[in-house]
Amino acid sequence: MKTITHKELVSLLSARKGAHPIGLETLTLAAKKSPFGPIYKKTRGSFCTGAIYQKSVEKAAVESGVELPKFQSGDLPYGHFVVNGKVIEHKGEFQLRTQYRNGKRNTKNVKVAYFDENGSPVDSEAVKALLPKKTNPKQEAAGIKEAKQVHVKNYKFENILKVTLNKETYILSP
Repeated sequence: MKTITHKELVSLLSARKGAHPIGLETLTLAAKKSPFGPIYKKTRGSFCTGAIYQKSVEKAAVESGVELPKFQSGDLPYGHFVVNGKVIEHKGEFQLRTQYRNGKRNTKNVKVAYFDENGSPVDSEAVKALLPKKTNPKQEAAGIKEAKQVHVKNYKFENILKVTLNKETYILSP
């Protein structure tokens, strides 16, 4: 396994055009405050990067039976794309943009575990009860059913432990 820098990952993602799968192992802060103290989420699985959000939502609308989608995606709420649909730069930090759809995501290929600040496992169901439900009011207003909605998850590069791209796994280092 090779170690690469953030800039090298940006370069690898720039070289591959369009949407494509990417394997990730991440460690993020799921909840700052909880009955268990801070909760960390470790995720390992296959994701999609590079998909065009507007087109993904339009496809979901058609699958929901909405003939003319009334949905219009807006600009990024922060930062700017340095690699279209894949890498966002915000305040000097890179983030990887991924997308998934409730009805399409194969959750068998995504492993999630929660830990407290001491590294002890925390029950997933107990943590999920504390987290907000993922729904998109703008997509709902356009008539897109919850099961078909498109969700975006941006991962700060600093939270990515490993990345698999083009069948090669890399450890990410600043």
